[in-house]
Amino acid sequence: MKLLFWTPPWASQGNPMFFRNCTEKFLIPQANMLAEHGHQVDFVLPAALGSLSPLLSGKVRKIDLPLDLYRVHEDCEEEVYTELYRGKNTDLVLRIAELLKPALGQGYDAVLLWENPVPFLQYLFPHTVVLHQMPGTFTRAPYPETVTIDPQGLYRQGLLFTDAAAIQAPAIGERGLRSVGQRFGAAVRTHLSAGSNPAVPEILNAANEASSRALLPLQVSSHYAFSCDAGYRNQYDFLLDALDKSDPETSVVVTQYVHRLASEKVLSAELCDALRKAHPNLVFDEAFDGIDSVSQHLLPHVDQVWTASSSLGLQAMAWGHGLKVFGETFLAPYDQDVPSAVSWVERCEHTVGFLVSKYQPLASKVRRDADFMTRYIEALIAWKKDEDRSAETLSYLADVQPGTGYIDELLASFRPSGSSKADSRALKEFSEKLQSCNVVSFDIFDTLVRRPCEKPGDLYRFIQPHVSALTGGEIRNFAQIRSNCEHMARIANKGLEADEITLDQIYEIMGATYGYSDELLRVIKHLEVGIEVQVCSVRPFGQQLFNLAKSMGKSIVLTSDMYLSEPVIEAIVRTNGYDGYSSLFLSSTSGARKHTGILFEHLLDSMNLEPEELLHVGDNLTTDVAKPKEMGIETFHWPQAIDRMRQNGRYKEIYDPRNGAGKRSRSILAGLTAHRLFDRELGKDQKGTLFNGRAFNLGFSAVGPILLGYVKWIGDQAKARGISDLYFFSREGFILHEVYKALFGSDPDAPKSSYFYISRRCARVAALESVSEVIALASEPFSPNVSLAKLLTGRFGLPLQGDNVHAALETAGFASPEQVLKNDVETRGRFVHLARLLAEDILKNAEIERAAYLDYVRFTGLNDAHHPGVVDVGWKGNLQASLMKLTGKQVEGFYYATTTDAVTFARDGHVHHGYLGTEVNEARTPSAVLKNRHLFEYLTCHTDPTLINFGYSDGQAVPIFHLEAGRHTRAAFIAEVHAGALAFAHDYQREFGNLSSDVSFDPFLCEGAFKSFVESPAKADAELLRGKEFEDIVGGVERKGLSLQKPPASTSRPRVESKAAGTDGECRASNGGLDAPGRRRLEATIVALFASDRKRLKYGRNRRRFFEDSKSRIARAWYLNAGGA
Repeated sequence: MKLLFWTPPWASQGNPMFFRNCTEKFLIPQANMLAEHGHQVDFVLPAALGSLSPLLSGKVRKIDLPLDLYRVHEDCEEEVYTELYRGKNTDLVLRIAELLKPALGQGYDAVLLWENPVPFLQYLFPHTVVLHQMPGTFTRAPYPETVTIDPQGLYRQGLLFTDAAAIQAPAIGERGLRSVGQRFGAAVRTHLSAGSNPAVPEILNAANEASSRALLPLQVSSHYAFSCDAGYRNQYDFLLDALDKSDPETSVVVTQYVHRLASEKVLSAELCDALRKAHPNLVFDEAFDGIDSVSQHLLPHVDQVWTASSSLGLQAMAWGHGLKVFGETFLAPYDQDVPSAVSWVERCEHTVGFLVSKYQPLASKVRRDADFMTRYIEALIAWKKDEDRSAETLSYLADVQPGTGYIDELLASFRPSGSSKADSRALKEFSEKLQSCNVVSFDIFDTLVRRPCEKPGDLYRFIQPHVSALTGGEIRNFAQIRSNCEHMARIANKGLEADEITLDQIYEIMGATYGYSDELLRVIKHLEVGIEVQVCSVRPFGQQLFNLAKSMGKSIVLTSDMYLSEPVIEAIVRTNGYDGYSSLFLSSTSGARKHTGILFEHLLDSMNLEPEELLHVGDNLTTDVAKPKEMGIETFHWPQAIDRMRQNGRYKEIYDPRNGAGKRSRSILAGLTAHRLFDRELGKDQKGTLFNGRAFNLGFSAVGPILLGYVKWIGDQAKARGISDLYFFSREGFILHEVYKALFGSDPDAPKSSYFYISRRCARVAALESVSEVIALASEPFSPNVSLAKLLTGRFGLPLQGDNVHAALETAGFASPEQVLKNDVETRGRFVHLARLLAEDILKNAEIERAAYLDYVRFTGLNDAHHPGVVDVGWKGNLQASLMKLTGKQVEGFYYATTTDAVTFARDGHVHHGYLGTEVNEARTPSAVLKNRHLFEYLTCHTDPTLINFGYSDGQAVPIFHLEAGRHTRAAFIAEVHAGALAFAHDYQREFGNLSSDVSFDPFLCEGAFKSFVESPAKADAELLRGKEFEDIVGGVERKGLSLQKPPASTSRPRVESKAAGTDGECRASNGGLDAPGRRRLEATIVALFASDRKRLKYGRNRRRFFEDSKSRIARAWYLNAGGA
């Protein structure tokens, strides 16, 4: 191909060196790469950037520009880029084209440039594709670095604007865009939450609270796209207009553009003080200016983004946040209020999917991968020639280089937004060791790549069901057989100089020992190899070390003790993106192992090296450190994640290597936790805490396993019971639904699912149809110190106004609506009396609310669902009962557990299913979740405010929420917790997927980290809950506090309790133990230690049946001796 690279000669924003950075860091490396690949490359380099000439390859032809071209801007009324982008100065375009034509060549296939309008090149080369490059929407850490490449134009002239409708609601044929958008959005939320700057929430929490938050990122007024499209003279005008149009109940969080190449600071503390007199909802702190990528760090803490043309608007779509666009910019079609045939969530997912699947490739691909870039340019040239070209006809990036797993590579390219000090020390040590070596040897398994399970041998247990299915049940114990044969092969080779075994030897022994046919063994071996390649994934820090060695020009070899063949190892490392190594030294090929040192001798001899010239990197202290050091080889040790996790006493107790290891469910939970939380060294707290004081880690390792086990059970049960549709009850159901989509979203046999708005307040009021029902609801307990007005409004939706209300108050013995209530028998009786007196008004209001809510229910399709099921965490099943009463529709309920209070509904024929069990006695169960229900509900509750009821807007039933004070303190924390929990589900699905479809998870195993947290929290972890509050509208208390305090040493174990903020404002870990006598504690401990997973589950679900069905006379005698108590 013949390619032209263009760098403009005119100053931008007053800076003649404005394009130096992109030219040096991007365009020149790109041009050199393509020239070295055999393409004919011309490069326009203006005189101001002449110092960069030596960086150009000798194969690139540099083009000098005529002097007259430098002066064309002198006749422009605006900056030359503004006039070129605006497109009204035809004389300017023709003048530039005339001056350029003699200097340029002819017949270019493509023109490549960086973010400057070039109508003159499009005039000169009308049939040539012009690739407009600029930073991608997702480019700063922790995002993968991406690059926008638009073959049509910039901003309003580009595809993102002209084809916005099709991008947000693509044709059915657009394969997988929404799914990719969902996956990428989940990764964004995971990594932004995990890497959130702690200074950001501290600043926000100090600001005034409001019902919602909008992020307003200011930009640079002199940028041509802003000045042409936004309709504002400057950022200050934009800010004032946004504030004038803002709702006073919405905090407007403002950031400024601060960058070393271009900055514009509009706000100061003094100006903010003046603005807040008219706009008290303005939130700004000068500390924002000192935080890198501060707007990105704010995204987890806001509900919407307001912008003219900032990429933060598109980033907001990855979060599903609202988007308000000011001005007729290229983002205008993406404003949330623009009418669309699809929902806002779908618009967001489709848009993000388009960006990362078709429009914004990885920077590493277009800057360093010549094969990829060649194919990509060829695809865009073909696109240009297509008369029906559009955003929909753009090539998928995954098709540019098929078979390489582009989307998986993209998702693996998220970067830490800041390394720990330990990481930095390790990298510094490694860099210093690189200086004194010529060759770097990398161990492969557990250094560069890893298996997802707890131990490598666990993989055979995941292969076992596949072998059983393959053999029609003939081989049911493959894991044991496979381990036995490997052990026998090693015994056979013991004492030999070449003592390593091969996979072929293992299967030869299997055939000789068990009599399996050669054809069957061939098929099973092929299955094992395929699964090995499938499950191995990049170890991120190992990849960072590999790339560092590669960037420093070191010769790299891979060295491994492994029975797999060389072609299989090559497939594993290639699939995981490792290239550029010169040799593989494998024990399976040479027969020699690192363990004996002979493999290192073979490496040194083959490469004609002295020991001191080699640096070896690995995870094993014996084979990767001690043995090579004996030989004079320098080493760098990076422990595997599971070893680092076992140095943490808390996790070592949860996933005790001496008890329970080897089971698939246990291997999944331990492996995922280790690889996510312990791949890197995080400092001293890593060994003494569960979560290192981070909300994301709490969500990942404590909440994530519980939701994984519970939601997988829901999906499996629902499929088995023929459920057609699953409705996930708000608000806990939001994260449950997200996990369900992660696990079952691509399963065609899984029930359809949707998030369903319902709350105790909404459903129970709407269901009221008689005075007796009013009395029953009034009789339920309420918290002390609540005002009468708040209780009556919160429970019944009835405002205390009107003569009849005041008369009823007097009759019932209340002094005023603001009277603070005691929670005693007399006060409760008077409240019931008041509700009875106001029953007529209450029932009228209930009728109005019922009509609106039933309209919403009809919209969801529940009434027409063939066999619906509902999902909630538990505990009584009363929301299911209210919904069934309202609709007359029979539904099945799927719960983490129902308590004994649910027996009334069960007797009425309501169908309940419980993951932990149904009608569980919470005082007797060992379940940490049931004993700490308030905390579990808090951690799983979505960040939406409490649903009050439904009303109407433009004829549509819409939810009405309670404006919750302090919501954003909770919302930011819960967003991080949920990001962690969802990351656990996505990690599970990615790592294990079809390998574990038949695995079920013991709820007590899944509760391990959560149980450890509530029973003995480390100080750094307990601090996570300090100052956190939630609301209880029906109970009459708007705010409740929740926190943990580490208890003093005691034989009893603490549990979480909640207290109204009106008392002491926090939830303490009390010494209430398990709320059972010592006998029961001993009994639960014995069952936990010695019973099987299945029997422990039965004990948790129904203790009486556990003992009555037991074959042990001792167990039955124990139960009878206790009187069945």
